[in-house]
Amino acid sequence: MIKQNVSNFQLHDKIYYMNSTITLKLTPNQEEQLFSAFNEFLSTPPQYAKWQLKPENCVITCYTSGKTVFQGRDANIYAAAFINEPEVLITTPLKSQYPQAGSDEVGTGDYFGPVCVCASYVTKDDVDFLVKLGVRDSKKLTDADMLKIGPQLMDRIPHSLLIVTPQKYNQVHEENNLNAIKAKLHNQAYINLAKKINLPSFKIIDQFTPENSYYRYLKNEPQIIRGIHFETKAEDKSEPVDGKTKYQDTVIFNPTIENGKCYTRREYLGIKDSETLVTSEEFKKALSFLRSYEMTMFDSVDGFAPKRNLSREEAAKIFSNFAINVLCRKPDKNLSIHYSDVENANPTLKPYITLAYQLGVMKGSGMGDGTFRPFDAITKAEVNAVLIRMILKSYLDESKTEGKRWYSEYNRVATELGILKQGAGAEAVSRNNVALMLFRAYKNQVFDWRNIDYFSYVLKSRDLFVK
Repeated sequence: MIKQNVSNFQLHDKIYYMNSTITLKLTPNQEEQLFSAFNEFLSTPPQYAKWQLKPENCVITCYTSGKTVFQGRDANIYAAAFINEPEVLITTPLKSQYPQAGSDEVGTGDYFGPVCVCASYVTKDDVDFLVKLGVRDSKKLTDADMLKIGPQLMDRIPHSLLIVTPQKYNQVHEENNLNAIKAKLHNQAYINLAKKINLPSFKIIDQFTPENSYYRYLKNEPQIIRGIHFETKAEDKSEPVDGKTKYQDTVIFNPTIENGKCYTRREYLGIKDSETLVTSEEFKKALSFLRSYEMTMFDSVDGFAPKRNLSREEAAKIFSNFAINVLCRKPDKNLSIHYSDVENANPTLKPYITLAYQLGVMKGSGMGDGTFRPFDAITKAEVNAVLIRMILKSYLDESKTEGKRWYSEYNRVATELGILKQGAGAEAVSRNNVALMLFRAYKNQVFDWRNIDYFSYVLKSRDLFVK
């Protein structure tokens, strides 16, 4: 009954996207009903809690005090079974990452020289100070503002400043282009800053050259500061506002996908590493990307369960949100489908099964028997084929000949696009591999906005792959 209520509520026209925390006083009978409905998502409870459940898009914690707390994007949905009008008691903002360091340069634009590069270090305790001081993009400040703010910043904020005079610049420019000079100055600024404080894990540069070029310019330097995040127009995205810092990480986000065009992605989201599982940095970036576009709610490696196979009902949600939020596809709401085997599907995922059909992303089990097989593991070849079809807006040759499988062409294209490092086949695919494939499809490609098929993003070089 509780699951049915959750399903019905999710289909309402009013959709809640805010991360909320809802606290309720439930009766023992209600606690039992809630636990019975979602006990398959049982997790290790925190201190002073009877139990904790982690269904899709929500964390439900029942405390010994008698209070039950619903947290997450869909907190309202899960709590709706027990209240008529969910009262949002606490709205949890996205977390900013502190401490952080950043660097930028001046003197290389319309007025050339001297070239100045400064790296600075900011903690969470500094944010209120910066907000009150009126720190923002220098283009929005007058000369008087800068003369007033500058000395106070220098007194409060740890920093390293390098100045290259025009005379010195002319000397070094004989063997280095401008970007090489800037790369070496930024690197040295961070080296000097590291002598004053311990450099934080989050370090950002207002990008002036691609990341691989930046480190290529530094290959002969005796000391190189790594782990830098490169951000285009970082001055517009790092302003303190009401005690929060806004920024986007180009290590994660594809700059050719305009934020807000069809979906306003969530700000940079940190991922909690696992204490037991060994995962790559690329996977953690991929997981952050999935969270940013609402393809998953998990903020930790362990919560995401990367080693577990992806089910078809889970794939429906991921594909649907990738199509809508990343590629700007629109579902055809006039289409309806009734699968004979989805009655017992996860109620929070069931709407996505229909949505995937309306988007043309998943059209059943492929058996021709009116089934979807929601609990079956999706294969790696199927995931790859769906991705390629979405990106190219085309089906490739799926004919079967001797020595050729239906997914051979999809493997060829995916390999050329950098989505696959090894071929995909009929084996079940782990959630780890799916996250990486989606991230590579998003991050590696150059997308274009075209006036076709609902004005959605497509691959610029599509014609090269559709033969």
